[in-house]
Amino acid sequence: MPTLQELRRPRVCGLVVFDTILALIGLVVILSIAWKVHFSKLPYINFAVVSFLILFPLAIFSHILVGVDTTLNYNLGLSGKPKE
Repeated sequence: MPTLQELRRPRVCGLVVFDTILALIGLVVILSIAWKVHFSKLPYINFAVVSFLILFPLAIFSHILVGVDTTLNYNLGLSGKPKE
């Protein structure tokens, strides 16, 4: 069974593939539940685009706030280079 460090080794453009896929799966699950419970009158694509536009900057800001260096924040010039 591969360890977490082995799963986090593959990268594309400096981003960890495993972390990115898990984050996207979690985002789709949470957005699907929120849409069905609270926002079902909106077209799903509109809801998904607006949610992404809100959550993406929020994720960047939260990583800065807690002091976690990420590849994306480093490429945007907002943090130091993350440890490999």
